Amino acid sequence: MAGLVRGQVFDRRGGPFQGVLRIRFEGTTPKEEKCTYEVTTDENGGFSVSDMRYPLSYQAHLTAPTLGVDAKRNAFVMDTDQPVRLRVAQRTVLRGQVVDEGGRPVAGAFAFYMIAPGGAHWSGEPCDEKGHFQFPLARDLKKGQTLRVAAAAPGHFASWGEVTQENSRLFNATVMLPEGRRVKLRVLDPDGKPHQGRVELYAGRTYPMDERPTEPSQNLVGLVNGAGVMSDSSQNDGTEMQWISTRFKTDEKGEIDGWLAFEPETLHVVVHRGEEVAPWIKEVAALTRGTIDLGTVRLTKAAPALRVRLIYADGTPIAHAHATFRLTKPTTNPVNRFGKHLKTDADGWVKSGYLLPGETYRLTVYDRETNKRFTREWVMRDGEVLRFE
Repeated sequence: MAGLVRGQVFDRRGGPFQGVLRIRFEGTTPKEEKCTYEVTTDENGGFSVSDMRYPLSYQAHLTAPTLGVDAKRNAFVMDTDQPVRLRVAQRTVLRGQVVDEGGRPVAGAFAFYMIAPGGAHWSGEPCDEKGHFQFPLARDLKKGQTLRVAAAAPGHFASWGEVTQENSRLFNATVMLPEGRRVKLRVLDPDGKPHQGRVELYAGRTYPMDERPTEPSQNLVGLVNGAGVMSDSSQNDGTEMQWISTRFKTDEKGEIDGWLAFEPETLHVVVHRGEEVAPWIKEVAALTRGTIDLGTVRLTKAAPALRVRLIYADGTPIAHAHATFRLTKPTTNPVNRFGKHLKTDADGWVKSGYLLPGETYRLTVYDRETNKRFTREWVMRDGEVLRFE
């Protein structure tokens, strides 16, 4: 027999499933006839199937990629008077839209979420051409936790959004992105040829120590401009400085033309020239509105890299060990603010163009072969040999 069969999908708590599912029913009659039906549920998991064969046992394949559902369940259809009941685990879903200051959709945006407190945050999904996003959370919220959402896109500053809870399993959000700051720069090598390499723009802001920065860029990962975005904070004479590093690669003309992740107070331009060559650094303090055109920079001949040898008291080199160099005094140089992580060679030497002569460093050495760890403060001098007991 066949007729109109109705059904309902429930979550694991026994409540109606919140969201649209696609269900494919597959069954085989005693005469080996294949019976296949496909149906889409409503927003509350309800569905109906016309001319469905019964009584018959089916395998129901339930899918909803944006809701984190891909499950198979057995369903026995008795008759048209007895609804089909299916149950699947439902994850909490965040959905919303990214718009600009005029309320227009932002294409090419990425949406992110953060569960706080707890320090857990994940990257989300790229939005569609109308700025819409929808994805399941990696875990459910616990009591006392809240959900925060942010977005970023080329041409705009990253920003937090407004989150509202529609029900126990569904959050809605809108993120408004302000217009961003464009940066242009051309880099030439000392011989006048276009420089090919990596350029970082460190945008900085200063906050009082008792006012923790709430910029979403603290939690964004490297998806703006198709490049990396790094954030960190550090003490500096009673204030906290937040740096956001947006990374670029120069084109064949030695140029970069991109967007900053957020509005800076100061800007450091860093042209990297390899680990064994000192980088070129310039601070831009006075920033005007609109595009930041830094013009053309011709690099000078780089200072040679500094070398330090690490050995044990008996003269044995501390080979292939991890060495971390950190300045002991606050610095406004973002490249050296967070320390330098290096590795010794077979003879115990470390070499880097990022180390500064005459500066006091705290050096931490970890030798994995002997499982020994050493710490020392000393003034950086090229070619010095440091002995450790």
